[in-house]
Amino acid sequence: MAVLRDVVEPKTGTRNPAIAPEDPFTYVDVSAIDNEEKVIVGARVLLGGQAPSRARKLIRKDDVLVSTVRPNLNAVAVVPAHLDGQVASTGFCVLRAKECVIPEFLYFYVRSKAFVDGLCQLVAGAMYPAVTDSQVLDLPLPLPSLPEQHRIVDLLARAEGIVRLRREAQQKVPSCSRRSSSTCSATRRRTRKGGLSGHSAICLRCRCGTEYLPRGLGGIPRASLPFPQ
Repeated sequence: MAVLRDVVEPKTGTRNPAIAPEDPFTYVDVSAIDNEEKVIVGARVLLGGQAPSRARKLIRKDDVLVSTVRPNLNAVAVVPAHLDGQVASTGFCVLRAKECVIPEFLYFYVRSKAFVDGLCQLVAGAMYPAVTDSQVLDLPLPLPSLPEQHRIVDLLARAEGIVRLRREAQQKVPSCSRRSSSTCSATRRRTRKGGLSGHSAICLRCRCGTEYLPRGLGGIPRASLPFPQ
């Protein structure tokens, strides 16, 4: 077990766009994060002269952004390549992985129940729920070997892809019928037989209300995950 500050760069840099008031830059604030998909969707292109006072944090490709405001909403995302060198709000803690951890593992960790609960405990009862970067960096982090991190990331990414497909399918079906219920049961049987034997992180819910937990993913038992999702 480690703490986050052990596995990320201590300084990630700053950038003040206001120094060049006529130059455009792309700004990522907390509202730019899709809380459900955990991706950046609302980055804005501004001129330096339009930069908000909180536009100060330099971001790089594969940085993991963690909102320090209302941590229960879990506004987190990975910085994509096209936003490398741009600017994020000081409302984010920027996690830049060292060589001992892969960015994707950090990304899944900061989405975990253990991480969110840890932050929420720090703001319990506060009028304005917010944490500091230092409080984020002090949270514990399970740190398996790099090969194990890759294996866990692959497991969670595949599970997430299946949940996303299920959600998209649900959105296309206005209501549940006997036919969709039968499809749900058949899908569940195929899921169990086809290798998605899963982990406790994923809860699949069908339109008919059926809910179940896959029992393992790719033959990997749920106990092999280092943190609950």
